Amino acid sequence: MSSTIAQFGVRFEAPPVIDFVAEKFAYAASAAERLIIRRAYDRRLTADIQFSADTLLTDSAESSRVMLEAERADRDGRLLELERLILNFLNAPGFDYAEDGDQLTAAIPEALAFLSALPSDFEIPNALLSLDGSITLEWNQTERRAAATFEGDDDFGYAYYKDGRFVPGALPASIKSGFPADLRAYMEK
Repeated sequence: MSSTIAQFGVRFEAPPVIDFVAEKFAYAASAAERLIIRRAYDRRLTADIQFSADTLLTDSAESSRVMLEAERADRDGRLLELERLILNFLNAPGFDYAEDGDQLTAAIPEALAFLSALPSDFEIPNALLSLDGSITLEWNQTERRAAATFEGDDDFGYAYYKDGRFVPGALPASIKSGFPADLRAYMEK
C-alpha cells in the first residue's frame, strides 16, 4: 500500500514507512498515542515532501541550466554558420573578383571581428554580399531593425530603424573601437 500526496499540482509518493505509521495510527489505543503517532507522521511527511520539493527544484534548476546551455549552443551554432557563410562569400557565383575581390577580402575580417564583439544576448544577424564586395549584417527578425556595412577600410557604417526611418549611427564606427554603444542601447530597448 502506498500513499500519494498531491501538493502544488505535483504528486509525491509517500514511502512505505508512512504507510506503516498510518497503520499504527489506526490501531492506537488512546488519543495520546494517536497524537504522538500523528506528530511523527507529520514530521516524516514534511521531511519527505521537503526532500521531494528540493529534488524537484534541483531537477528544475538543472533543466533550466541545460536549456540555457542548449540555447547558448544553438546561438553559437547559428553564429558559426553565419561566419562560414561570410567566408563562403569568397566563392559566391557571379562575383567579379578581378574588380571587387580586394574589397571583399578586406571586408570579411571586419565583419567577423564585428561578430566576435556582438553581445551574447543579441540576435544573430543576416549577412548580405553586395556586388561591390561590401558585406552588410542586418537584424530584421525582431522588432528592432538595424544594419552594419563593412567595406574593408577598418571603419564601418551602421544605422538603426527609429521613428519610421533608418537613422545613421551617432558614433564613428571602427572595428578597433568595438561594438557601438548607441547601437547596443537601441538593440537592448
